[in-house]
Amino acid sequence: MTSAARQTIIAGVVVVVATGLVLLIVCLILDRPARDLWLLTLGLLASGGVYALAAILVAHRKMP
Repeated sequence: MTSAARQTIIAGVVVVVATGLVLLIVCLILDRPARDLWLLTLGLLASGGVYALAAILVAHRKMP
């Protein structure tokens, strides 16, 4: 497995774990409807996914 592939997998796992932690905290602190939690999940995954994709693209462009 190449270094770039390993970093991609790690970035994906970090995004999923961070999203899960935020949702857990929101569920414990706030009493929100399920629809709000779905919207929060989609927003977090979209923003984290865009960030991870941009980081991967930058890393691949700098590699020889």
